[in-house]
Amino acid sequence: MPLLFVAFIHLVSVAQVSHWATLPFYVNRGQVGFYNDTATKSLYIYGSFNKVDSSTANIIKWDGVSYTLLKHPRNTIIGQILRYNNYLYVDGDGGLSRYDGTNWEIMDSFCTGIGGMYVWHNKLLCAGNFRTICGHAIPRAAQFDGTNWTDFYNVDTLLNATEIWSIGSVVDYKGETYIAGNLNPQGKPLISEIARFDGQHWKDVGGGIQGNGLAAVGQMLVWKEQLYVSGMFNVQDGSPGNCIVRWDGQKWHRLGEGMPEVNAAILRMAIFRDKLYAVGNFNYVDKIKANYIASWDGFKWCSLGDTSDYDSIDDIVDFKDSLYIGGPFWSINGDSSYHHFAKWTGGDYVKECSVPTSVTEHISLQFNAEIAPSPSLNGKFNVDFNNQQRIIAAQIIVCNTTGQIVYQMQNSHVGNNFSKEINLGAVVPGVYFVAIIADGDRVLKRLVVE
Repeated sequence: MPLLFVAFIHLVSVAQVSHWATLPFYVNRGQVGFYNDTATKSLYIYGSFNKVDSSTANIIKWDGVSYTLLKHPRNTIIGQILRYNNYLYVDGDGGLSRYDGTNWEIMDSFCTGIGGMYVWHNKLLCAGNFRTICGHAIPRAAQFDGTNWTDFYNVDTLLNATEIWSIGSVVDYKGETYIAGNLNPQGKPLISEIARFDGQHWKDVGGGIQGNGLAAVGQMLVWKEQLYVSGMFNVQDGSPGNCIVRWDGQKWHRLGEGMPEVNAAILRMAIFRDKLYAVGNFNYVDKIKANYIASWDGFKWCSLGDTSDYDSIDDIVDFKDSLYIGGPFWSINGDSSYHHFAKWTGGDYVKECSVPTSVTEHISLQFNAEIAPSPSLNGKFNVDFNNQQRIIAAQIIVCNTTGQIVYQMQNSHVGNNFSKEINLGAVVPGVYFVAIIADGDRVLKRLVVE
């Protein structure tokens, strides 16, 4: 994963119960990144450090139980690691190189502007703000088949050669290629931070992520047939959301209020146990205290409640069904034994969840859904909805006003119509929220239980 560098403010934490475990190594500097190498079932950890425990090294290879160390011969800061074919490719302040398990090969010691590497249609794709790569005058995005370098969909026709804008994320979505980063090409005001290629032309994505040239997209990922876009941007500057939005192929949708603080940023996202986790430099998400990490289940945000001694988390990854975070922190909840890394041990625990009160600002309402009766006696009510197209999967989630889930169910191969009687059982009388999710479209209904 690409490594992002930010400034951090030291905070004092208060001791409390932690839901994180320490790892058996420590590094001398805390800007870190992860790469989950499925070929070797290993997690590579890299960053700005040059000491691991008492050894000189800047790469850790972790299998979940034990670890080995590697020392790159040139890089002092490593920005990303990625496997392509039989090599590990590494970029950093010493350029681009690759490792075959025994020997290092320096491919380009001058190409230090790579912002992201991807395995793309059986090729290695490098993107960033470079002008040349491995001796080839291919600016900003280049593909490598193991022997030859070629350009990437004529991206230089989108970005003028004299401009310094950088590409940091690339993804395929619904038959089109999306690029994002810090993009504001002259004369193309709608190509702001993000663009897509339809096979013939580059074009805008819903008017872009506006931010007066100061916004940036750090990552894109596809989850549940939606494109999630995150980074440093906000509604106040004209963007469609605060630090994170989702795109359905035609229009933008907000995820509640997102991270509404000025200068807040999401640095990385990861999918873990059917939830989207976001980490970065933020204290709040959708009006609740978040402390640099939050989860999104498709209709609400939840915080984990733990605090650290720095106001950021750099990276997050799902490795062997365990959630890892890394960053500049030394302590969590007053325990100073974490040394920049932690592994989640809290299971399904959440500290607090948001409850959206409006479906119009971030929910795509493309099917008709009703609940009745409301008020409901003894927690019994019916859910009915229909759609012009056949629904493959439907999910119903009921939560209380604190965000606690009190009921959930999932059906597959629903068809055009759905009807279900729900019995919440012995719940406390009051207000509840019913989320109805059908093939990515969401409706939120208010239910009163008497």
